[in-house]
Order: sequence, then C-alpha cells, then structure tokens
Amino acid sequence: ATVSRAGILFINEADIGWRPMVESWVSLREDAAERNHLPGMFDKYIESLQEMTRRGYKEVTPCLIINKVSTIMFMMEGLLAKVPSDQKTQEVIENYFQFASVWAFGGPQVQDKQTDFRHKFSEDFMGGFVNKYPKEGSVFDYYYDHTSNEYIHWSTKVPVYQPIEIGSKPTETPFTSVSVSTVDSIRMTFIIDILARNHKYAMLVGTAGTGKTLLIKEYLRSLDKDADGLMSNTITMSYYTDSLKLQGEIELPIDKRAGRMFGPPATKHMVYFIDDMNLPYIETYGTQNSIALLTQLMAHGSIFDRSDLGFRKEIVDVQYLAAMNPTSGSFTVCERAQRHFATFNASMPGTEDLKTIYESIFDGHLNGFASSVQALCTPIVETTLALHKMIQDRFLPSAIKFTYNWNMRELANVFQGMCLSKAGAYTSPMHLCRLWTHECFRVFSDRLVTEVEIEIVRDFILEATKKNPALKDLGADMVAEPNVFTNFANSAQGDFLPITDAPALKKVMDAKLTEYNETYAMMDLVLFDMAMFHVARISRIIMNPGGNAMLIGVGGSGK
Repeated sequence: ATVSRAGILFINEADIGWRPMVESWVSLREDAAERNHLPGMFDKYIESLQEMTRRGYKEVTPCLIINKVSTIMFMMEGLLAKVPSDQKTQEVIENYFQFASVWAFGGPQVQDKQTDFRHKFSEDFMGGFVNKYPKEGSVFDYYYDHTSNEYIHWSTKVPVYQPIEIGSKPTETPFTSVSVSTVDSIRMTFIIDILARNHKYAMLVGTAGTGKTLLIKEYLRSLDKDADGLMSNTITMSYYTDSLKLQGEIELPIDKRAGRMFGPPATKHMVYFIDDMNLPYIETYGTQNSIALLTQLMAHGSIFDRSDLGFRKEIVDVQYLAAMNPTSGSFTVCERAQRHFATFNASMPGTEDLKTIYESIFDGHLNGFASSVQALCTPIVETTLALHKMIQDRFLPSAIKFTYNWNMRELANVFQGMCLSKAGAYTSPMHLCRLWTHECFRVFSDRLVTEVEIEIVRDFILEATKKNPALKDLGADMVAEPNVFTNFANSAQGDFLPITDAPALKKVMDAKLTEYNETYAMMDLVLFDMAMFHVARISRIIMNPGGNAMLIGVGGSGK
C-alpha cells in the first residue's frame, strides 16, 4: 500500500557512478596542487583499470567500483599527508596514485594454488600504463618513496629476526606468540597503518590459516595509546552473534561523553577488530542482522538504546578493521557493509616467505646446540615445506575426509614440536631427525583415515629426505618404530624425550593409572600399545599452550 503512494526510482551502480563522490572529495582537499592534478588522474586510470579487470579476474569477495575508488581516496589521504606541500609535483602525486590504484584494484585479486590473479594484474598494469615500476618481480613488491623519487622493494623494510627463547616458562615466549616479519606482512601492515591512522576501515579476506588475525592483532599490539591516540578492542563473531550481542560488545569499551554522545576517552580513537565478520547466521531472506546493525553504525554513526528505544546513541571516534574467511559462514557480506572497507586478499605466504619464517624461528632455537645439530636447520625446514606440498596435493578434502585441510597451521605445529627439544638431550643429528619424523607423523598422519594413507605419508617422508643431501643417509632409521616422544615417561623435568621401548612406557602409565585410581573413582583400563600411544599423542597436544585435541571415530572405538 505504501509503495503505490510513492514515486519509485530505481538507481543502479552506473547511473550516478563514482564521479560525484570524487568531485566532492577533491573540492575538499586543502592543497592547490592536489586539487589541480587529482581529477585528471581519476579520469586517466579508473575507467581503464575497471575495463582491464572486468573479465578474466577473480576477486576474493565482490567489490563494487565505488568501493575501489574510495579505497584510492582513503590511501591518497594517508600517503599525501606525508609529503611537504612544496614537493607535491604532478609526478609525485601520480606515482602515489599508481601505488594506491594497484592496491585498490589488485589488492582484492585472488592468489591460490590454481591461479595467481595478482601476477596477471601486475603484467597487465605494466603493459597497459606508463609507469616507473622496476621490471623485476611484480608491482606488489615495491612501494614509492617521494624523498628519493623511486620505487623501493619491500624487502628493504623487513627487520632482522632477533632469536628469543621459546617455551612455557616465565622467561620464555609461547610459540604461538612468536612473529617473524616477511615482505607480505610488512606491506599489509604498512597499508593497514595508512588507513587506520587516517580513521578509515580495512578488511583482510583469506582462507583459514593465512595469518589474517595474527597480522592485525600484531599491528594493534604495536600501537601506543598515548603516542598514536588509538585504542583497540577485539570482537570475534560466531554463528550466534546477533545484533543485540554485537551492540553489547561495541558499547562495552566506550563511555558516555555528554548528552547522547558515546565514545572512547576524549582525544582517543577506538579501533574495533571484527574477526570472522561473515559468520553470523543468515535469516530467511538472506540478511544477517548483526552486520545490518554494523552497517547502520558505519553509515549513520548512531544506534538505539535497546532498553529505551526513544534514546538514540551517537557513537563517535570509532573505526573498524575486519577479517573474514570467504569459504565459511555466508561467504560474503552485503555490499552496503562491504563498501565501507578497503578490501585486500590475505593469501598463503609463498615458499620463500615460509622458509624465512621457520628458518628464523628454528635457527634461533638451535643456538647452543652441537654444531652438527645446528647444521640441520635449513635441510629440515626445506624438507618440511616439500613434504607439506606433497601432502597438500595428494590428500584433498571431501565430505568424509573433512579434516584434510592443510595450511600454515600444520607447519607451525611441526615446528612448535621441534622447539620442545633441549640442547642437553638432543646431541646428535639422529636425535633431532627422529623428533622431526615424530612431529610429521603426529601432525599429518594422525589426521588420515586409512592405514594405506598413513603408509603413503611414511613413503613421502622417506622420499622427501632422500632429495636432501644432509638427510639422505639417515633414511630408514629415522622412521623406525616405535617412535613416541613424551614429557612424562623418562624425564623428571618434563623434557620432551623419546621412549626407549613400549614396556617402559607401559610401566610409567600403569603407575599413573594406579595413582589415579587411588584418588578418583576406579577406572579399569587395559593399556595395550595402541591405547598408550594415543594417550601420549593427546598428552603432546594439550601440553602446548592453545593445544586443542578432537578425537574422531565411530561409536564404541574407545574415544
């Protein structure tokens, strides 16, 4: 009935387009050089880039053209703020504009096992536009520096890793908190920093285990409340996060300022990090009410008090960073929410980056070990990466084998186990290699469903070690059974050591069982070999901080 009384105009994306938004933005720029040069650059690049990426490209989540144009505007605000006004020549502004355009249009492009659309974008951009990017590598490998007026490789910004003691003692750092800077993490942090300091919103989109959450949390940890004026708060979404729960989490860290205004303490800004943004449940007609509330807050800056609906709260000085996995939850969020965020794809680091990360950590850990053991650092890292690749290509997920998802977390788990070794107990290369095969079996084989597949992994381990000159002579002895390591069987200090044989392990476990039965209700167990090995496996998982185990099996299998 209401519709019949109103004149309805349907406006699609192309009718008004992005130009009015750009014109208003340019007219508000204070610097005359910017007002003169910027309009021509939008004319020169935007439509050509839109045409270039229209077909043959795949974005990690759908981004409207107005979204990409606003990303360029947000980045230009941050980049040009660092340039003194007497240096704002057409060339400097254009180089920064190219840098922003590359990330606005190329940032959301997918990089996965099958295709690398960022590489394709780089080639097309180099061929289609006059630019000063170096010919080596891709356009994403460089940033523009106005002081030297040239493009510099991101690797020059990567700090050298300082080894730290890894462990659970008070003086040591838990493995999960160790962070190694790579080219990828440095450039993503740089771009997030430009946007966040300018009070704009950024979003990282990528599959599980690509380090989105770690990267953003690491960035937020580096902020100083007083020097940067930025405070942070993390909101983790789940299937059950509805608008009421989200509103509660948004209101929790902010206070009333005056009248209807709410916000962080005066002169400060609150950065909300919204993790797993697309997980909330989808209602009958495809909406997600928590994301609808967030959209209202981003667009209008106010929400209603839930107990007194007549009271409208204005939320000021807040901004958002988000992360989401495009293969879970609702896959995408509605474009009204999406358009507020500068969106970038977070992909699995390349082999070189992974090698840098784990070599830095493992090499730092092996300081103080015998030199013959230290020499194994690079061979073990290279062989682990090769093995991970073989397993990733061979064992693909299916409805029954739903645990066959292999990402960076598996590599982290292998090296978390390797970092439990102590210099006094691991004196020969064979000791360390036995621990390495044990960790590979635990991380990879324990997920597999059939005996045949477990044998395949054993063959893969032998095959991968044969290809590495430093490991090939150790061969069959490395995988000899039983290969079980525990922190309770033969070490009073709780060191992670191999068991000598199954009877020795049985003796320890029987003693523990008797001790348990004296304190709690009687548990009548017969500890056969497989049961003991399973207990050792579970113990290995839960001894690590953040170690969670899940047992999958048919009913009655003794879980």
